[in-house]
Amino acid sequence: MSGTVDLAFGQFTANAAGVIVSPQITNTGNSPGQTAAAFSGSILPGQPYASLLIGNNTLGFFPLFSATPANGLGNANPPTNLSLSGVPLSSIFTNVGFTGIANGTVLEFRVNDLNTFDNSGQFVIASTPEPSTILGLGLLVFGAFCQRKLSQGKKSKQDN
Repeated sequence: MSGTVDLAFGQFTANAAGVIVSPQITNTGNSPGQTAAAFSGSILPGQPYASLLIGNNTLGFFPLFSATPANGLGNANPPTNLSLSGVPLSSIFTNVGFTGIANGTVLEFRVNDLNTFDNSGQFVIASTPEPSTILGLGLLVFGAFCQRKLSQGKKSKQDN
């Protein structure tokens, strides 16, 4: 995932973990590499302001990325590209008693903010295949290649 969100008419820019990217001092008084805790009225008070959330009104909303050093916390030049790999939904949806999401459940992405009328920016989600998918696809292509060569060999024997 790449991108940032600008809040308060561009006075505050953060990555998907809610880690401040710019300016040097935001309207919250924080600087790049820091987070600002969302205040009451935000979707998740106390969680990083501007962080990308996933959920719905029934399940609740949860941060998709944690504000960690790997996601730019404490870094004066935090990344705008963040990635998740092999993360089960159960580790994101930390409700007590969470047993899974029913088939057909609609999930939404939201920015942890009090209002959205003064927000801009975008997050772009890019999917990369898992290594096992690439291996499986490679084996499938190799198998088709071998099958074709085998068929061609039988055909040439029949032609003789």
